[in-house]
Amino acid sequence: MLEHHPDDPEVLSEIEKLGYDPRDVKFEGMWKHAVALFIGCGVCAAIGLATMWMFDRQQVWTHPEEAVRMTELPKQPYPLLQGNITAKTDIEDLRHEERIKTETAGWVDKKDGVARVPVAVAERLFYTQMTLEQRAKARAQAQPANAGQGGTP
Repeated sequence: MLEHHPDDPEVLSEIEKLGYDPRDVKFEGMWKHAVALFIGCGVCAAIGLATMWMFDRQQVWTHPEEAVRMTELPKQPYPLLQGNITAKTDIEDLRHEERIKTETAGWVDKKDGVARVPVAVAERLFYTQMTLEQRAKARAQAQPANAGQGGTP
């Protein structure tokens, strides 16, 4: 095994053959790069703040209390914040309304003669009013093309 010595040309050539870079990091100039990085970050932050200040139309940063007063609320009934309980009750109300619409009969527009019937009743009426020819056509469309021919699908 080779004895490691950083300046030994034989060791350096072996290291280069293995594909490693034989040079070490030089820390002498590293502080210059760190200072440049911090100065660059400071300049970017200053540019960002100046841009925000230039485009601060509602004066949110300079006069936040006036910006709140300038904001218009939507007209009632405007959206309200929901907690877990109100969200749960809203979902329950929605499901109740859905059940009423899909499971009960009633008038949608009595003047125009538009009624609502339960889904189960509507399906039953639809299938009983189909002719035998329509039923056979529906069954043929539902079956695969080579069904009943004895072949593999």
